[in-house]
Amino acid sequence: MPQQVATRTGQPDGGRSDGRGRATGPSFSPGLLFGLALAIALAAWFALTTAAVRTLAPVAVAVATASGAGVGLLASTSLRRGTAASRKDATVAFFLGAVGFAAAPLLVASNRYSDAPSGSEVLFLITAGWGLLLAVASLRPGDSVLARVAGAIVAAAGVAGVVANWERPSSFSLFVRYRAEEAAIVAAGVLWAALWRLLDRARREGRLMAAAASAAAGGLAAAVALAVSRWQAAALGHAVGQLLWWLIVAASAALALSASFALRHGGVPLVAASWFTPAVLLTAFTVVEQTVKPFGIQPILLGPAVAGAVAVLAGAALVSDGAQSSSRGAGSRRASLAAVVALIASLVSLALPALEASVVATRADSSRFQASFTLLGLETVGGWLAVGLAVAALAVARSHDRRPRAWTPLAAGLAAWPFVWSTPLHTLSSAIPWEIQVDYGSEFATIAFRPLFAPGMLVAVGGVALAIALLLAERPASQRRGEVS
Repeated sequence: MPQQVATRTGQPDGGRSDGRGRATGPSFSPGLLFGLALAIALAAWFALTTAAVRTLAPVAVAVATASGAGVGLLASTSLRRGTAASRKDATVAFFLGAVGFAAAPLLVASNRYSDAPSGSEVLFLITAGWGLLLAVASLRPGDSVLARVAGAIVAAAGVAGVVANWERPSSFSLFVRYRAEEAAIVAAGVLWAALWRLLDRARREGRLMAAAASAAAGGLAAAVALAVSRWQAAALGHAVGQLLWWLIVAASAALALSASFALRHGGVPLVAASWFTPAVLLTAFTVVEQTVKPFGIQPILLGPAVAGAVAVLAGAALVSDGAQSSSRGAGSRRASLAAVVALIASLVSLALPALEASVVATRADSSRFQASFTLLGLETVGGWLAVGLAVAALAVARSHDRRPRAWTPLAAGLAAWPFVWSTPLHTLSSAIPWEIQVDYGSEFATIAFRPLFAPGMLVAVGGVALAIALLLAERPASQRRGEVS
């Protein structure tokens, strides 16, 4: 009997055993459910706050978010008891709760206008940008740093591949016209990531409940302070009488509650992995909406958007599974060499031309305008996706892990690359007069992108494919016979 217990507990990621040492497959992880709930709550919060910036003051949005998040996080602490926190730890958690739940959403809302920056840019920064920060915050000795970094890059590139294909010509143009506002949204993510890094450390030290209670108190205190100090100026009396304000409170509570449960079951990596996925959910919702009850023309380029979604899920899997993918033995030298070649080629490709944009317009005086400009690999989804895939291939090749869960996300991301690689990361350019760019998509101005020959990217994805092939060819015989996770 002791031997049977040891076999079960020794299964990676909670796998089940038949009692004779043979794995029968992974057991269901509640962390996946909480991660999905977190993604849904974040998507709802984004949609609601996007509507709110047109009618509510930024302070009203921040008060609603901080109130809901504080209540949600506090609710998660009432289910368990943990080790009490010291006064210093409680103070730090209180402060980070205040800045994470109140200052961060206030920064975001204060730097959004009724129609700018575009919703696709804000969604990318809040999800992919903050997800990158959370993934970095999750890095710890003993984990596969390469796998986490690779997953974050792949997922972020995938998010760009989704939102930049919501329409043509796309309104997605990162850090071109609203640099200060978008930088402020990224700065807000630093505050958010600092809060969850603290809570993750408290989880590992067995005092999560105390830290979460202090952080929740900080968020609620910040909400009260903002409400009292800005009640008249922010028209909070009018805001709290609107259903939209209460919906933001509810979405924020669900967000904090689900994030707390995800943190408890998978740490910050699971929170970060879930954080990348709202663009996938929003796109899926739009597709279903169009199928059931069409509302006008379908603007989404479904092929590239679906490919971007596949890359997002592949990257999220790498981020959440980084701890499990740490090296446990000798890796594959040949696969590692192929991955290194792919990584070098992908980095070189970032500095090489990848797309050519052509602009044709009619000016106000009826004169014709024509111009073109070149986008480098670093200005395309394909350039960054190739880098992420190369880093992921190197991480898997250096690991002794040959189970499908180790290389399947890599293969999925590789399969998505051809369909999304030529997606530009911006349509706006300082090389074109602004009065022409505002007419993109109308009868007065058009912009079109033509893919250029990109040998660096081709070598990179070819190297990744070769690394996968070598990994599969070098799998241990015992795993070929079916001994997998």
